[in-house]
Amino acid sequence: MIDRMKRLCERYTLLYPEEIEHIVIESKAILTSKIFSDKEVFVDVIDQGTGEARVVFHRKPTAKPTMYSEGLVGKLMKRKNEPGVYRTLETSLNSTDLLAKSPDGRVIIQQVYPLMYKAHVIGAVVIEEASQAVIAAPQVEVPVATKENPQRYIVDNIDYAVLNFNEKGILNDCNDFAVKLFQDFGYLGNIQGLHYDNLSIDHSTFKQILALGAACEGENSLTKEVRFFNGYYSLKYVFYREARGVILIIQNITELKETKLAMIRKSEVIQEIHHRVKNNLQTIVSLLRIQKRQMADSEAKKVFSETINRIFVIAASHELLSKEFEDKIKLVNVLESIVNNLMKSYDQSKLIKIELMVDSTIVLASDTTVTLALIINELVQNAYDHAFTGKESGCVTITCRENQEGRIELELTDDGVGYNPQEKEKQNLGLQIVHSYVREKLCGRIRTYSNSKGTKILISFQKKKKV
Repeated sequence: MIDRMKRLCERYTLLYPEEIEHIVIESKAILTSKIFSDKEVFVDVIDQGTGEARVVFHRKPTAKPTMYSEGLVGKLMKRKNEPGVYRTLETSLNSTDLLAKSPDGRVIIQQVYPLMYKAHVIGAVVIEEASQAVIAAPQVEVPVATKENPQRYIVDNIDYAVLNFNEKGILNDCNDFAVKLFQDFGYLGNIQGLHYDNLSIDHSTFKQILALGAACEGENSLTKEVRFFNGYYSLKYVFYREARGVILIIQNITELKETKLAMIRKSEVIQEIHHRVKNNLQTIVSLLRIQKRQMADSEAKKVFSETINRIFVIAASHELLSKEFEDKIKLVNVLESIVNNLMKSYDQSKLIKIELMVDSTIVLASDTTVTLALIINELVQNAYDHAFTGKESGCVTITCRENQEGRIELELTDDGVGYNPQEKEKQNLGLQIVHSYVREKLCGRIRTYSNSKGTKILISFQKKKKV
């Protein structure tokens, strides 16, 4: 018998050898014990393939004939027939005096106790005897609204389970939804009159709940979320201290929880995509830098540098997006990355200083941020290339803020030699890109003021509203 139990555990469970050995020790103790000599005693474990309870041990009564002519060892037991077994395996709580159905359809009464190993449930000891009770599904009456009892009508028509436990932990009243919910959990017969410890769907006992209520000074309720029976539930305990009773309100939040988890998983996938795009772009940058070093033509090198910086801007944006759960980026983070890259890329013989004065609270959608980052990259590159001709030093200042109407206002100024905007913008590819992006992608406005004392470029556009 013991050898077969070990083989079943090894074949059907994920239990470690030391856990199986613990079950063996407990089963041997049951075999030699005289306790429950007139009852059937089983050991059930969770089957790794089906997630159902599988019988691995059965000690037949010694004081009377067994109820089972056919052996049950090795068979699976269904939740709908043995709710107490599943409840104990899932919560580690005792399940006492709960009705169940045997495989041949007879009504039995079960006492179920957890088998623990290092604070983990590894199985359940099930003690059974025949019961004279008749299992009948509780009849749920459709409540009728009356002037005398309008509250009851409301309680019976909400999609929450409401259970009222007295000071001893006995369920003395519940609404219709609670009856249906516990039927779904597999409870057989009427749940009224059962103790809280037989109905708890988390790891709590009634004694623990009362202690928590007493510890919550000034608070009349306590809320928690639990996972039970392949679903998620919100539990709210309402304490009425004078009578030392507890009202338990159970709400099924499975759909809400799964939607939230799906969104998190989707965000994680998007983050991974951004991370891979960033890596691919950085690979391209590395290849272009290798090719640039092999060039002798200074004009070709300049074109390559500009292209590399543009790709870097996009890569930097994807890098930040790979660290965010939402498709939004703090603008200041992108601009700091761009500025640092440009300062490393250009000849340091000239002391060109870049000052950032960007509102750190500005958060933009990723596509808007990438567009704005490319615009600023082009403008700063243009300043490096042309603004300080004949000068040994200079300063570029980038200011960005959001006004009360939700418009983003960007100002880029330099103290360089200036240029003729109308002529330069027709000849310079970078400035053509800037004007095109402002008009077509940002739907904004751009104005340029330039003279021999420097240049000021003003860009404004409406921030996208949340849908």
